[in-house]
Amino acid sequence: MNIWIINHYAMPPKYEMRVRNHKMAKYLMNNGHNVKIISASTLHNTDINLLENSKLKFVEKSYEGLEFVHIKTLKYQGNGIKRIINHLQFSIRFLLNYKKISNKPDIIICDLGALFALFPYFVSRNTKSKFILEVRDLWPESIVEFLGYSRNNPLIKILYYIEEWIYIKSDNIVFSMAGGKDYLINKGLDKKVSLDKVEHITNGVDLEEFEENMNKYEFQNEKYNNCDSFKVVYTGSIRIANNIEFLIEVARELKNFNSPKIDIFIFGDGSNREKLINLCNELNLDNIHFMGQVDKKYIPNILSKSDLNILHYKQTKTWKYGGSQNKLSEYIASKKPILSTINMNYNPIIEYKCGEVIPTNNPKEVAEMIKKISSLDKDSYQKYCDNAKEACQNLDYKLLTRKMQGLF
Repeated sequence: MNIWIINHYAMPPKYEMRVRNHKMAKYLMNNGHNVKIISASTLHNTDINLLENSKLKFVEKSYEGLEFVHIKTLKYQGNGIKRIINHLQFSIRFLLNYKKISNKPDIIICDLGALFALFPYFVSRNTKSKFILEVRDLWPESIVEFLGYSRNNPLIKILYYIEEWIYIKSDNIVFSMAGGKDYLINKGLDKKVSLDKVEHITNGVDLEEFEENMNKYEFQNEKYNNCDSFKVVYTGSIRIANNIEFLIEVARELKNFNSPKIDIFIFGDGSNREKLINLCNELNLDNIHFMGQVDKKYIPNILSKSDLNILHYKQTKTWKYGGSQNKLSEYIASKKPILSTINMNYNPIIEYKCGEVIPTNNPKEVAEMIKKISSLDKDSYQKYCDNAKEACQNLDYKLLTRKMQGLF
């Protein structure tokens, strides 16, 4: 079959951090399908535009065996009007040029927010292809929760209407969070949307590649590799939604413990990074380290050398439907214990008993749990590791892709 995966934010492999589309494409191709990933020419959170100096409206390119179609779009920064124009350009130019793209699709997997999913849906009807809507973000629900918009806002009401419409029209809906059906029921949409066409496929990890990278690409950093303390690791963005200030408060609490010494290492970048580094300096904290952005290929090795991986976000009501964080799958694949501060339903950490969950806004309680885990006897600590080793088999993209393929 010819399959188009449509994701405005998808990037070529050397830039991509969110690998779901890539891994699905890889294993679908291994199973004999032809796959194209259709994305914008601009790379989100960078100043890169792959078609900046081109007069073409789109281009087909191949990277490491993956076939891409880049739709030319305007560069933007932040969340201003240019970002909206960028999305509209992508959608309209895709609609105007889809007939020129090689290999007419049999399946369209749409990984876009509800508003912009309308355009690929119309293409699917014109090409008589099956339309599978992927929902990795409860949009516009997340706008209401994260940005504080009222549900009675006229624009938000329109977005909810579009969301309902696209759910009804989709041939299948794939939620990356386990509580997708709960969301539809709570919204009363189960009366209009058949739950039989709803599937849950979480974000996973390519276990074969993870193991290979863990052994092949050793992270060379003296501070990290030679650290003889108990190492707590966070990987990911450093922005408001990640609430890294909380981890700084945890580090302050950990200073009150005498033994063993505990250090927090933060790998990633974002708009708040410099501000937080300055705060740590003002507080004279030497047990929390901002390691900066690292190439994704080093993440498996970094996690394998940690003693505890921490999952932390700003708490929102949408966590009641579960989550599907890429980093959580990587944490589990590292076969190290995990500590989560999120009050989240359908939590794999609880399901697989591969760590501890302490949903609290109290940094002292989190510090005490870290201290507790750091003091475990060898057998108790190893039990977490063994459970993670077993759990990661269920998160392998080879398995998850077969689940997606079952919808074709």
